[in-house]
Amino acid sequence: MAKKVITALKEYFKAGKRPTESQFSDLIDSYANLEDKTIFPDNYKHKDLYFEFPDQQADMAIDVLLGNNYLNGSLVIEVAGTFAYQTSVGIIKKQFEIGLNPDGNLWYPTTSRIVEAEGTILYNIYIGDIVWDSARNEYKLTIYHTSNRLNPYAIRITQFSYDKAFVDQARLSDVYHKPLIGQKKHSVHYNENIGIGTDNPKAKLDVRGTVFAGQGDGTQGINAFAIRYENGSVNNWGSLRSGAETYMSYGAKADNQTAYGWVSGDGTFAGCKTAVTLGNEGIKFLSSNYLQVPQDSPVTMSELMRIVPNGNVGIGTESPQQKLDVHGTILSQINSNEGGALFLENHSKTAPGTANRWALYNMTGGYGNGLQFWSYSADGTYGPKLFLSDAGNMALYGKIEAKDVVITATPTADHVFASDYHLRGIKDLGKFITENNHLPEIPSAKEMTADGLSVGDFQIKLLQKIEEMSLYIISLDKEIDRLKSK
Repeated sequence: MAKKVITALKEYFKAGKRPTESQFSDLIDSYANLEDKTIFPDNYKHKDLYFEFPDQQADMAIDVLLGNNYLNGSLVIEVAGTFAYQTSVGIIKKQFEIGLNPDGNLWYPTTSRIVEAEGTILYNIYIGDIVWDSARNEYKLTIYHTSNRLNPYAIRITQFSYDKAFVDQARLSDVYHKPLIGQKKHSVHYNENIGIGTDNPKAKLDVRGTVFAGQGDGTQGINAFAIRYENGSVNNWGSLRSGAETYMSYGAKADNQTAYGWVSGDGTFAGCKTAVTLGNEGIKFLSSNYLQVPQDSPVTMSELMRIVPNGNVGIGTESPQQKLDVHGTILSQINSNEGGALFLENHSKTAPGTANRWALYNMTGGYGNGLQFWSYSADGTYGPKLFLSDAGNMALYGKIEAKDVVITATPTADHVFASDYHLRGIKDLGKFITENNHLPEIPSAKEMTADGLSVGDFQIKLLQKIEEMSLYIISLDKEIDRLKSK
């Protein structure tokens, strides 16, 4: 009894032949059986359905009835159209993530999205959501048909569930009249964001590149934006204008108080509670206590931050000496670091030879990939003090002082006491020392100077020599006892 190909099975049943019981078993084994879970798994099933909407009747609908079962996992409904009495070709595929218990009990909120939508079918068909029908006492989803022309459609419903899928029991209701309210056309969208220059937009409009708008080639004109809160209490606006009267402006309105400001073409500023100025001294970020002032009124402003013409940024200082020069405390929370250096400097220590600056590098190349701590002295000398590689190794250019050091993952030397351990004879040991000027298995002074020492391995080698010395002493003690007994 085994699976046979079709040509072999036909040989059993030729005219004049009588199939044996074994051959009948071959016939049964050669066909798929509903009990074969590798072909018909309980948790992955599909159901194909077919229906037509009537001619000259618009706003019709049909329900896909899903029964009163445990519906969980992923459910995909796919509606396909073809060329028939009118052009309705195309496909709409909608995916649901569901967690539905019998009798309308929800244990996981249903989410859905359109994963494919293409063709003129989009103007005729709309797939609703899965809902509980209390009158029928089962789950359903409605398919709407907005056209008034006869159209045939095919449906495939696929479910993948943790335990058991039930979509193979799905069936169709009768066609009935039901207008679709609101949205009447599907479109493919993922997070409802729009991306230009990116396939993973992070906001409602995410543009990776330069935006031109206005007259001609888009380099002249006015670009503006506005943010309005639902209650209307705050209205932020801004614009960038290029032309004969070049200026930048921004503002915010909250209740009956107004804060606004603009930077004109010559870099002068007039305005508001917070400001940005452009000039020979760089870009300044300022603040004032005034909410509204005339354009030509003097305003007392305090400086918050400055970007100087050479590209340095100063916070708490008007003359930054580095790309970022902060006079104050920095609080930072970093998720990732792809390279660079962090300098901290103490200006009070300026005596020659006194370290007044240190740096933390994340470097690659000739220095290796890892973190390096460097020290800089006022006399101009500098160099690395500590290196942590991405392999977990550490190099220290100085001394270590510690109350205790624990070295792990190091083997012991107790194999010396094993019965099959070959202990070098005392005369052979003396000969080796005479010829090599160091103990066996211990690096020579030249090797130690050139290659350094692995502290853990060297400690174990010393322990091994101590244990071997103990064996020599025990052997000598036995020899002394033997000589005394004579």
